[in-house]
Amino acid sequence: MRKVHAFLLIIIHKVIMYPFLRVFIGMEVQRNQSLFLGKYIIVSNHSSHTDTSAILSILPLSKIHKLRPVAAQDYFTKNKLFKIFTQLFYNAIFIDRVTKDGKQNSINIMAQTIDRGDNLLIFPEGSRVSSDKVGPFKSGVIKILKEKPEIPYIPIYIDSSANTLPKGDGLLIPHNFKVVIGDAKFIDPKMNDEESLKKIRDSVVSLASL
Repeated sequence: MRKVHAFLLIIIHKVIMYPFLRVFIGMEVQRNQSLFLGKYIIVSNHSSHTDTSAILSILPLSKIHKLRPVAAQDYFTKNKLFKIFTQLFYNAIFIDRVTKDGKQNSINIMAQTIDRGDNLLIFPEGSRVSSDKVGPFKSGVIKILKEKPEIPYIPIYIDSSANTLPKGDGLLIPHNFKVVIGDAKFIDPKMNDEESLKKIRDSVVSLASL
């Protein structure tokens, strides 16, 4: 079943979405070999629902089915069909971003996903930001990186994707946007959470000038 799902993800994101985003929407990609590494956590800014498809579509073929986008349980599971669609087409895992108890449970879910051999895609802003400015990062990303300090994170900056599918709008609009992939980095487990979070955010923001 996993092989069938892996094949489906390749068809959706490599055969359909990649040409669509490149030719019709106008996606540009500044590539980096870091995506060919074994295990990693992708950390990206987030301003459009096209962001997840954009990242999945630029992965090496062997990595597409291994990437598990982290999705908000309260948003993506409120409708059963929407939940199935998100799991089937995006290979997402769901975490609780609301309750205090859920925060630790969310870290456990992400850690178990890594232990099974999968990679993660995290949007640390927590929700879409309707501008090109990178919003504040929430602490979940640093908690999972400190839980798994042997796993590198790969910063990705997505520029202007908010214009392709504005928040609250269901219509895709052709508009050039750029995906910039950074070098893989490791956190310093001795650094406090606030400093580590700033360093991770800075690594994403710095790609905006490339």
